[in-house]
Amino acid sequence: MTAAEHAAQADSDMQGPPPAPSDGDIEDVRAVALLTAEKRDLEARVEVIDQKLKTAHAAALLWFEAHGIQSTTVEGYTVFLKRELWAKVIDPAAAMAALKTVGWDEYVSPHINSQSLSARIRELDRDNVPLPLEFEGAIGVSEIYKINARKK
Repeated sequence: MTAAEHAAQADSDMQGPPPAPSDGDIEDVRAVALLTAEKRDLEARVEVIDQKLKTAHAAALLWFEAHGIQSTTVEGYTVFLKRELWAKVIDPAAAMAALKTVGWDEYVSPHINSQSLSARIRELDRDNVPLPLEFEGAIGVSEIYKINARKK
């Protein structure tokens, strides 16, 4: 089997389980070299696409804001805004005291678990419950919008 055949076989094998190992020959070694080169080329291409996507995301956020909409369908994809809320500890001592005051002790041990606290704050937001007043100056909330796309 030639190296090109090995590469073609590797492409078709991606659909199923890998073939059983054989005794191998130099063409297998050549296939490793060719597939490694192809993989590196694809990884480099993904890096370029990721940079272009980052730029497009920033511009798309501005477009959504200017048009006042949450989603649109383009090229067979629904492109939409995704809103995320993240807790940020402003004053650690005050934040710990505030969390304990409102009975949220589970978020303090010995440090504040920002991930879990953020999830709890998103629950409050979903239920239209305001943040406790005790959080003022101790815990902030960042509202971040991201662009996502899914195939329609």
